[in-house]
Amino acid sequence: MRNNLPLACTPHLPKRFRCLLCCVLHGPEFCVPLILALMNYGFFVFFVGSGVSYRVFMAVMWLSQLTLLFLVRFCGEKLMSVFPSTSDSMWSRKLRWTVVFNMYTLRMVAFNMDMYEAFRDGPAQRERAVRKHDTNCLECAQMREANRGENSPTTRCYRFRTESSCHPREYNLLGYIAYMLYIPLYVAGPMSSFNAFASHCHCTTVAMPRRQMVLYALRVPPYI
Repeated sequence: MRNNLPLACTPHLPKRFRCLLCCVLHGPEFCVPLILALMNYGFFVFFVGSGVSYRVFMAVMWLSQLTLLFLVRFCGEKLMSVFPSTSDSMWSRKLRWTVVFNMYTLRMVAFNMDMYEAFRDGPAQRERAVRKHDTNCLECAQMREANRGENSPTTRCYRFRTESSCHPREYNLLGYIAYMLYIPLYVAGPMSSFNAFASHCHCTTVAMPRRQMVLYALRVPPYI
């Protein structure tokens, strides 16, 4: 069953395409935000594994992310000057990476927090989310009713997907890169938690009927 597969087992082609999009958008500088994101992943995987307390984790995470934001804000342009000008070449910059780095930071924060909670109290958190949304969530109840009482991951609302921790194996490097470079939300969002992103990768939602989805998609071509 696909629903039981970790993100590492999903096809790699979409991830390669996302990296290619970054190359096209940011030119030779595309590697800078990716390196910063990889540094964040490596540090916080080690940090979470060390078993630090919640207060220490939150303090270190916010301090590191705010410091990184200030460095990018005030030193990002100087860092870009290191790269040779490509304005006259075919591989020119379409969008400065510093423009989208705020979204990078939000995703890094969301991933770090979701990973910490999954390793610290994941099973209990999933149980609480199931109990809460089985008894008090109107949106989940409406989706179950619309699907003949089916109680499956596809009939869960977005809030449930956010509140319910994934299995610890989901917080792997490939899943992290896929989340950071998710094309529809890459430039301007809206923001999504990693838990919700991973949940939708495995179990698509039935919140929007297929017919409504097709009609919604038909609104896009006039703006292209």
